[in-house]
Amino acid sequence: MNRIISPALTVLLLLFLLPKERSFAREEAKFDLGTLKWEMTKGGVPKTDLGPGLPEVAILKVSNDLFEKIHASKHAAMDYLEGQHIFKRKLIKVVFCEVTSSDDGDGWFLIIPHTPRSTASIVAWQIPKKMKEK
Repeated sequence: MNRIISPALTVLLLLFLLPKERSFAREEAKFDLGTLKWEMTKGGVPKTDLGPGLPEVAILKVSNDLFEKIHASKHAAMDYLEGQHIFKRKLIKVVFCEVTSSDDGDGWFLIIPHTPRSTASIVAWQIPKKMKEK
């Protein structure tokens, strides 16, 4: 019995004392934003795909009137985005994450990541007239 206990204790002691290089945390994905390829959809919307299992991202520029229609309801936003055929997969959910308006706005930028679970998270930013004049 002593023949087994002594080597077993030595192995256990070494396992606890040796530096641990093993990590059970998920390894961070290596991702180079410089390699992204932006393309224009048939509707003229710039879009990029971040890769397998990662979101697609689109940037839309819309008028104030069109934004009011899109922002009226999640259903209206989903219908508009589906009608534009921007994303590879059908949308299941649309969420307005942030809407930033300006007093003298003239048009909107919509930045939309489309997740692998088919959720479009919309960030809307109204374009100030002062910016447009430059």
